[in-house]
Amino acid sequence: MTFSSSTATGAVAASKLLKLILELDPQLSTEDVFRVGYLLTMHADLQRLDQPEYIQDVWLELTLRLQAAADQQAAVSEELDSLASTDPQKFTPHQVWLLIKAIKVLSQTLEFYSK
Repeated sequence: MTFSSSTATGAVAASKLLKLILELDPQLSTEDVFRVGYLLTMHADLQRLDQPEYIQDVWLELTLRLQAAADQQAAVSEELDSLASTDPQKFTPHQVWLLIKAIKVLSQTLEFYSK
């Protein structure tokens, strides 16, 4: 298998990005380093991923967005747990609205990871 120069350049850029991430937070597990790298390449200006300050700013923004999404998901999950014991034929408009919110939260989370 041979690599083109653009593939090799991409591999070097990815390697540098992962190294920068690890330098910013040496406590990260290997999985988290790759996860952060993936999110950065999905949500950041690819031309600026060699700038540690930029990576730190984008990472902070992503962390805040992920935490907000996780908090929202946890709240909706608690409500869904209580809803699960209810007879669906007796759902109130509030409970239907809860289901709609849960779908929206899940959709936002999936969109965040697949942008």
